Amino acid sequence: MEHRHAHRIACHFNIELYHDNDFLGMAHVENISKNGLCIRTKLSLSNNEMVYIKFPPKAEQHGWPDIVRGIVLHADNDSIGLLFNNSIFTNLNNLQKACDDISS
Repeated sequence: MEHRHAHRIACHFNIELYHDNDFLGMAHVENISKNGLCIRTKLSLSNNEMVYIKFPPKAEQHGWPDIVRGIVLHADNDSIGLLFNNSIFTNLNNLQKACDDISS
């Protein structure tokens, strides 16, 4: 089921997931939008669960936050949709350039 209405940008890089200060594991980003992202992971996350998403260090060079809070909107098999606490990206062109750089 579609949950995001914002334009999605393909991104392929790994992130770390945390619950409070506890490391949950790694996930792979499939796509990102202004207000969320889709990840693939073998972790078991529940709908409405709050997690903290730690982006790779290279993302900070593009003005991304180090860590952002996200809510699990849906968890289907190993595909999980996360909604950011608020829109953290404002410019889609800059987001695309950052994704291209981080993904390489």
